[in-house]
Amino acid sequence: MDLNYQDDITGENCALIAVKTADLNLIKFLYKKTNANFEALNKRNEGALQIAAVWSKKLIHLPYEEVIKYLIEEIGLDPCYCHEETLLICENSKII
Repeated sequence: MDLNYQDDITGENCALIAVKTADLNLIKFLYKKTNANFEALNKRNEGALQIAAVWSKKLIHLPYEEVIKYLIEEIGLDPCYCHEETLLICENSKII
């Protein structure tokens, strides 16, 4: 099984899907146990942080704030990548 396989239509891999669904336990597992690629970009050139920002507007009851914090502090994703676009997407002041 190729955990870094990117869907031909969306460009998402399992790491990006886990971020989109805000499944923090799965994100931690994929990072710690499988070395899944959280730096992948989807077909829209969105990274994990941008995906989390977009979906945090749609599914406000999920823990996107914790997901974003983990992506930056533990995985080490660069919050400066497309930071202006990410800030424009965010509606949650805690994420900003």
